Amino acid sequence: MRLLLWSLVLTGCATLEPGFQRFEEVEYPFQSRVIRGRRAQVDLAMAELGEGPGVPVVLIHPWGFSMKVWSDVAPTLAKDRRVVLLDLPGHGKSEKLAAYYPMERLAAAVLDVMEAAGLENAVLIGNSLGGATALTTTLVEPARVKGLVLIGAPGGKKVPEPIRRAARQLATPQELHSLSDLGWATGFWMVGAAGTPLGMALSQDLRRLRTAYEHQAWSRATIASLRSVAEWAPDLSRIKAPTTVIHGAWDMVVWRSSSLAMAQQIPGARFVGLEDCGHMIEVECPGQLLEQIAISLAPLEAAGRPGAE
Repeated sequence: MRLLLWSLVLTGCATLEPGFQRFEEVEYPFQSRVIRGRRAQVDLAMAELGEGPGVPVVLIHPWGFSMKVWSDVAPTLAKDRRVVLLDLPGHGKSEKLAAYYPMERLAAAVLDVMEAAGLENAVLIGNSLGGATALTTTLVEPARVKGLVLIGAPGGKKVPEPIRRAARQLATPQELHSLSDLGWATGFWMVGAAGTPLGMALSQDLRRLRTAYEHQAWSRATIASLRSVAEWAPDLSRIKAPTTVIHGAWDMVVWRSSSLAMAQQIPGARFVGLEDCGHMIEVECPGQLLEQIAISLAPLEAAGRPGAE
């Protein structure tokens, strides 16, 4: 109820603009293109920024959103490195098939865009579902991942059976509409409550997307991916890439205990707690996130310089 009330307040504060007819109408601050994902077997929206010598990075957005969430982070990273972004299958401007979206298919999409960008390997930076996707990509093809920055990522603790059972029962045609409405309202509240210009722009986009003809397809696809991550239980001890686990103190989606457990299970992982941030740190606290990304990238870039052992 609280989420719905917040949504009503934010809706009333939003500039009343006409709704979108297509997800393609959402404006991104960078040029995107669509490729055919050979592995994921779905059309994928992606973007590429920067040409510098730094270690390249791939940015993977959270559940229900798009690459636009990285608008305050990607340009800064792109000043001295290549930055690749994508819309996960079923999200943003990517294709929204009425299909099953296991975590391996989301990881396949990451590998597809890396291939399209000509990246042999990269550091994967993911928030929430994006973090889970980054972890899965590392487990599927570890040689392609130089490092991980995981922001509010699930997987540190197994999702309790009652929640997994609820996800299985609710991800049905009968329950889909109300469940997708709840997910939409939650996302609307989280980004709007951030109080940043980007957060308000994202909440405005969500409001206007309610009229898009793809909205029901988006609902089906995102609920399918939510069910997949609820059933997901990765073997984190197999992760060998240098890893930073970042958790916002105000995160109401992934508990701190889960993030701490994740950092403890991944060999050599670094845990960072950010006191004034919530679940979507790239929207709420981009400056602090950029500082932590720089710390994570520094040893990788030092190791790649001429003369380094």
